[in-house]
Amino acid sequence: MERRKYDYSYYAYNKKSKPKGVLTKSLAATFVFAAVITVAVLVYLSLTIGRLTVIIEAQKCYAVSFGGFSTTEKAESYAKIIANRGGAGYIVNSDNVFYVVACIYLENSDAQSVYKNLTEEGEDVSIIALETSLQNIELKCSVKEAETFHAGIASIKESFVLCNKLAADLDRGQDKNEVAVQLSESYDKLLEIKEKLSDEKFERITKQISKLLDNINKVVSNVSSSSLRFVAVSAFLSIGEI
Repeated sequence: MERRKYDYSYYAYNKKSKPKGVLTKSLAATFVFAAVITVAVLVYLSLTIGRLTVIIEAQKCYAVSFGGFSTTEKAESYAKIIANRGGAGYIVNSDNVFYVVACIYLENSDAQSVYKNLTEEGEDVSIIALETSLQNIELKCSVKEAETFHAGIASIKESFVLCNKLAADLDRGQDKNEVAVQLSESYDKLLEIKEKLSDEKFERITKQISKLLDNINKVVSNVSSSSLRFVAVSAFLSIGEI
């Protein structure tokens, strides 16, 4: 028995140009078919675009810092001195005590090594832990958008690591133009991710990426180990502000 063929684009009340061998469906049957398709599309969308929880893991690094000042004015004055000596000169407020951070490291052992060298030189330094807390951010987005969000977090971390490395390379005599080229590549990657997260719901991360892009752009035009370390500290702390 020959199987019947139906064309849902041809209603029973409109039989013009009806293809040979194709039966028309009633208007009611056509609406039923359309309803089935609509439900299928909605189910698909619910699976691909929904409320997803994006997890930002807790981060921790170790900062070699100078002083513990009672006011920002005193800290800012000393930060200029540290910056002139190649340190970040980044001010961190911890319980209304203002520390001037010279450099930060992912490993405590690296911070301890720098701390030892500086104390042997007679410097008054300390090691403080900088931490960002675990965050569970609920977003109405697709799986692909969530993946891009995670890529943005990863790129911020990569910028932190890169700037730390380039500062050390610069201290060892690497050419400033080579450093600028690597920074520009990092800038382009961050910019691409920011453009993919242009929707308003991603404002929290794009705001931090924008700040990081501005800082990197300033360093590219005036490369120094101090400015690189400053960007490294700001990149790390920006993760906790997303």
